[in-house]
Amino acid sequence: MIRIFKDNDIKVVTQGAYKSLYAPLGYKPVIEEKPKAVVKEEKVVEPKENKVVELEETKVTKPKETKESSKPRRKRGE
Repeated sequence: MIRIFKDNDIKVVTQGAYKSLYAPLGYKPVIEEKPKAVVKEEKVVEPKENKVVELEETKVTKPKETKESSKPRRKRGE
């Protein structure tokens, strides 16, 4: 995708659309300054003390069973 302009009209279009449609109409691509690469410094993280964590027991429940109705379902219009 590229950004193009003509007068006060700015559009973002694909390069193919620009070449085939907008370039003949007089639109020009906007030349944008690319952001400079930012170098991040790596931080040294010292390991923390190991802690023992006990997990709580969880109860497993069975899914509830659904009752079937004794009456047959009627469809709309019956």
